[in-house]
Amino acid sequence: MSPELTNFLFEAANVLTLAAVLGWLFFKPVRAQLDEERAARADAQDRLTEAQAAAEQARAEAEAVRAAAEAEATRQRAEAVVAARQEARRIEEEAQARQAEAARRAEADADARRRAELHALAEDVGRVAAGSVQSLLQALEGPELDLALVRAACRELRALGPLAQDHPVVEAAHPLGEEAQALLQGALGQAPEVRLSPALGAGIRVTTAQGQVDATAAAFAREAAQATAREAEHDA
Repeated sequence: MSPELTNFLFEAANVLTLAAVLGWLFFKPVRAQLDEERAARADAQDRLTEAQAAAEQARAEAEAVRAAAEAEATRQRAEAVVAARQEARRIEEEAQARQAEAARRAEADADARRRAELHALAEDVGRVAAGSVQSLLQALEGPELDLALVRAACRELRALGPLAQDHPVVEAAHPLGEEAQALLQGALGQAPEVRLSPALGAGIRVTTAQGQVDATAAAFAREAAQATAREAEHDA
């Protein structure tokens, strides 16, 4: 090998060595800076990815909250509608009940007034009938009427049962005739004890332990009035 070639190779080796040394000395900070930048970019990318994931999670949570709120609002609206319908139905039913009660009361009041009017009318009719009967009996007043009323009293006394152990009292407006006393003795099983009561009018009134028999003209007039009033109310 010639000295020139050897010298050239030696110089080339020195140049390469120097270049390597210079590259290591001058480009190491650059590589470090590049590595730092790459690391920073990777870290930023990681943070961006995490932020995006967090944002997506927050969006999903917000959507879930919104959906839940909307569902709750829908449920509350539905409940409000149901409650409003129930309240309206309750108010309507109460109104119908009040209307029915008012109608019932009005009908009851009208019926009560009608019954009162009918009762008053029946009493008027009864009084008229009683007056008519009383007038008729007064027109017929005399021994024959008294005897007819005694016969009626005897029929009622016999219906009471045996009176022999009783002490009946006979009231009359005036002394009874023999036939009337005989009829009473037959019905009572004993001679009658007669007490005069001038205000009694025609007929007799017999009081026993088993009840009282009022066979006076006034009593018959009252019975006629009551019967007429009952018949008038029944026909109405």
